[in-house]
Amino acid sequence: MSASRSASYSALIASPVPYWSNRRPRSSRAARSAGADGVVLGLLTRTGEVDLDRTGSLVEEADPLPVTFHRAFDMVRDQEAALEGLVAAGVRRILTSGGRDSAYDGRLRIGELVRRSAGRVVILPGGGINLENAGEVVRDTGAGEIHVGVPLTASGESFGDPLAGFARVPSVVDEGKVAALLASLERHP
Repeated sequence: MSASRSASYSALIASPVPYWSNRRPRSSRAARSAGADGVVLGLLTRTGEVDLDRTGSLVEEADPLPVTFHRAFDMVRDQEAALEGLVAAGVRRILTSGGRDSAYDGRLRIGELVRRSAGRVVILPGGGINLENAGEVVRDTGAGEIHVGVPLTASGESFGDPLAGFARVPSVVDEGKVAALLASLERHP
């Protein structure tokens, strides 16, 4: 492992911010070793179904880290079958926009998935959620968690991504935006 990559791993482990690795399948062990809080993946077959064999293997490999299946879920032909397969494979969260361009547009479908999951897996609405629509997405879906991006770039310094090896610009969460988002959610119980 290079010195810069080793320093990046150390920075991840020291960070109080949860880090979920969203990387290629071969990196579940690396994510765990790096101190990631979870693994995000999404594997489909050529016919548009969840690749349950590979997903199950990667869930086992990531253990004890929780695994989130990303928005590849929105591309499957049969979301109900995919949901049941992912529950059986041990996936803990499914990130979805309800098969639409945004979670706001797919919020009714997401609500159906939340009800169908019956607490066996977290249905995580994501995609286009912002200060203006977060409350409606939560209210209309019944979801207990949402995936929302509110970063504000704080520095032009680049560093290597410890799991993928490419440079990116670090960002710092804007506390004002987070407070506004939480206030928005409180207005939509």
